Amino acid sequence: MAADLARKYETIAETQRTVCFTETPLEHAWMMSEKIPSRRIRFNGYGLAFTRTLARRRGANPVWYLDITPGHDWLTVPINNMVEEAKGVAGDPAEGGVDAAATADILRLTPFIEQMGKPLETRKEF
Repeated sequence: MAADLARKYETIAETQRTVCFTETPLEHAWMMSEKIPSRRIRFNGYGLAFTRTLARRRGANPVWYLDITPGHDWLTVPINNMVEEAKGVAGDPAEGGVDAAATADILRLTPFIEQMGKPLETRKEF
């Protein structure tokens, strides 16, 4: 949710790096590389597998999904407002405020938040 800030400031981009995992059971993993109608990306038949226990011990955290379907903005609006506050602190990269923005509490959360739902004229799901 802080992609705009990450594109503008390298220091903030470093705080927003994340990796996506799936909890697909091994017996269903083959389906990940099958052709699925309307899927925009194509997966290869290769991957890494970790137990949930190991991943959690190493700091993996479940994603928090926020519904961005019109009318379901009771969670997205406050988070977007906090991201906007961080943008205000960052200001002009030449003025050095970016370091203060990079430590904003909301930017510690945004790597774990994914928007999903059906916003106007687009589709964004899990």
